[in-house]
Amino acid sequence: MTRIKRFEEFIQENHEFLKTTDKDVQQFLDTLNNTELENLWIDYSSICKAATYDNPLTILMFDINNPYVNEGLISTYPIDRTVSYIANYFNLARNQISKVKASNDIYHILVIIPNRDNNLELMKRAMQFCGYYLGHPKEASLPKNQFVKLQFEPKVQKDCSKSIRATESVLLHLTPYHNLGKIRHIGFSPRCKNELFDYPSRIYFLKGSIIPQEINAIGSRLSKVNNSPGNTGRYALITIDIAKIPSHVKMYPDPNYPHGIFVTENISPDVISSVREITFP
Repeated sequence: MTRIKRFEEFIQENHEFLKTTDKDVQQFLDTLNNTELENLWIDYSSICKAATYDNPLTILMFDINNPYVNEGLISTYPIDRTVSYIANYFNLARNQISKVKASNDIYHILVIIPNRDNNLELMKRAMQFCGYYLGHPKEASLPKNQFVKLQFEPKVQKDCSKSIRATESVLLHLTPYHNLGKIRHIGFSPRCKNELFDYPSRIYFLKGSIIPQEINAIGSRLSKVNNSPGNTGRYALITIDIAKIPSHVKMYPDPNYPHGIFVTENISPDVISSVREITFP
């Protein structure tokens, strides 16, 4: 059987995997020849490499019960090293994985994988070990049996508390108005998701220096994607006095929004200085 004939049969059997609405995924697929496409449409659980000390993933993935899988929960590997580890272990092709500069001088890792079998969980496991989590898109929205683009973000980021406290006098928190009563009662508590991204438990704020046009832009975007029953477009813009936030609370730059920061600790409601109602279309 010729290679062309074999590839035609392969496409017939797996025709769904070439469908995509993502331009980056399509551009990546367009760079591959038939042999490369066929070689990349694999089940990652079939990869079995001898354990070596120059790539810790070979040890982690070799033993599914490896106790060091949680190493990434407390540290983050340098991004170039992580890209190398992931690319070498999963035999990724050119342009299949890259580091991309996002906002606030933070880099993401973008990777395109075949979302078949248990590939997504294996990729998440490897990235978690290196200290990165799947931030976008939401896992539930990923189509099965297609190539998909994943954005991984560092769990551990640089503490920017000192600079934020020096340059900002207030922070802002934008939330659907029906959340206001709970916030006034118990304060701000970390959450692990919103309508756009998944992330470790955090509380997101806007810098007080943000211009009104940006508030309207981000508010409109959040309102449009928020399909919860309580969302009517009515939002509360809460102003927080930074001086009242305890000094031990660390602040970190938002990896996806240049005007945002986040904290990972509870903040009591006595930091609230004012609330303004805004309605977004």
